[in-house]
Amino acid sequence: MEKIKVLNESEIKRIRKAADKGRALKNILGIKGYTLGDTATLIDNSEMFGLYKNEWKGDIFYYLVMDIMNEKLAYCYSLYPTVY
Repeated sequence: MEKIKVLNESEIKRIRKAADKGRALKNILGIKGYTLGDTATLIDNSEMFGLYKNEWKGDIFYYLVMDIMNEKLAYCYSLYPTVY
């Protein structure tokens, strides 16, 4: 799991206020062809509002940490390829 960046306060506000949170997050990342979900994810020493990227079976998944549950588990918004 690779940390890409930590979202700033204005980016977080943009996502929280958006009616379509997936679209807001995709606009921040500059990506298309992904669907928004939510999940508890294993991320060692995650950072609040940290944006992480993971490759699995040749596809790239993105995770935005919204709550840290413990040192290895975080609640995240996830962006996954629309094909799943």
